[in-house]
Order: sequence, then C-alpha cells, then structure tokens
Amino acid sequence: LPFRVTPYLQNPACDAMTICWFTSSSEPGTVVVETPGGPWQATSTPEPAPTLGYNPFGEEPGGPHPDPPYKHWLRVTGLQPGTAYRY
Repeated sequence: LPFRVTPYLQNPACDAMTICWFTSSSEPGTVVVETPGGPWQATSTPEPAPTLGYNPFGEEPGGPHPDPPYKHWLRVTGLQPGTAYRY
C-alpha cells in the first residue's frame, strides 16, 4: 500500500509500543516485528480519518485535497526494555 504517512512509533511503555501509519486505501496492512523468540506478525484494521480531510479555506492551488486517509495502528506487547527491534 502506498503510505500517506510512513510508519512511526507512539505510546511507548516498558514492554510495549504502538506502530501507526496512514494510507490512501482501506486495505489492511501487516506489521512484522523481529523478536528474539521469532517474528511477531499482526494485521491492522484501518479506520477512516475524516478530520484529516477538513479544509476550512476551500480548494488550494493545484486542485482539491485527496480523500481523507485511513489510520492503521497495532499495539506490540511483550517487548523487553533496552532492546532494539526491527519492524
């Protein structure tokens, strides 16, 4: 899926992290996290983000805004403090 906003990390805890991203499509996305015990994999349930499509000033130069994006997020738990994880 083409990203509207590439994946970023949010809501850290000593044993968990949330991975968020935005796309133009409502298709689910998959995250794979490499852990010492093997790969952790999950699929997102995209949620429309209509507030990100609001423009109180009307059309801008270059044409109308694209449709509002879809927000994806997954909470990864069972992480170890001080450990780097690839996703």
